[in-house]
Amino acid sequence: MRKRACLWLAGVALVGGALLLTDRLLWQPGLTEANLRRLRPGMTLAEAEALLGGPATETIDLKAEGSPLVQMGIRWQRHWRAEGAVVDAQFFADGTVMAAGGGRRARPGPLSRLRSLLGW
Repeated sequence: MRKRACLWLAGVALVGGALLLTDRLLWQPGLTEANLRRLRPGMTLAEAEALLGGPATETIDLKAEGSPLVQMGIRWQRHWRAEGAVVDAQFFADGTVMAAGGGRRARPGPLSRLRSLLGW
């Protein structure tokens, strides 16, 4: 009984390790939902750019525009846009991420394509 439990636990650990390794090996930078979830408060601008595949397409200096967000310590808002995906991130004056949001336009699934072909 004990040997069977150890073998079962080792199998579960191997499957979990294989899944984590696959995730690491197949990860690609760019504007994806998975990369948006990886973007965390406290990350530097360089880390965010590496994760999202390059520099932002638009930068807004909130202090120059007189935004009330400056009182909260937020200095910049940066936008990344590509192929229907948008990510917006607010940065503190020290260059770290305060918050981020956005997403990717949903792709139609196979069932949706089949319905459109059949006219349903």
